[in-house]
Amino acid sequence: MKAMLEYACQYAKENGYDIIEGYLSRGKFSISDCGGSVEMYTDQGFDIIEIPNGVVARKKL
Repeated sequence: MKAMLEYACQYAKENGYDIIEGYLSRGKFSISDCGGSVEMYTDQGFDIIEIPNGVVARKKL
């Protein structure tokens, strides 16, 4: 998952995107929710935003 997230950030930046978002699991990663964990995103420099029905990870590129 970490390599995929790194690639997604690189691809978005190379293609002119300013921001990238991920919609992730609350708590630990589970096979039924493949959005990843909070730690995976924070380790890559994402800000974590709590919303009423979940969590958004956002990074300015």
